[in-house]
Amino acid sequence: ATLVHAGLGWALFWIVTAAYVALSAGHPMFGAGGALALFAVRLGVALVRLVIKVGVLAGQVELGRVRPLPPQRPTAKLAPKP
Repeated sequence: ATLVHAGLGWALFWIVTAAYVALSAGHPMFGAGGALALFAVRLGVALVRLVIKVGVLAGQVELGRVRPLPPQRPTAKLAPKP
């Protein structure tokens, strides 16, 4: 389940990257308006990628939290206190 969860996160990451490449291909961004548009789009892509990474990390923590702890076995016997 953990690897599937991480794989879905990576798939979303690459889908966002491919969408950015597809939308920005063939659109020249000249001048100040183009620079601001490119900055805004890149900032949006970075924000979406960050949300995906945080979501995957939070899901990994949740998957690890709900799993029961393994049974504990005593490793050494302590001498009784006088």
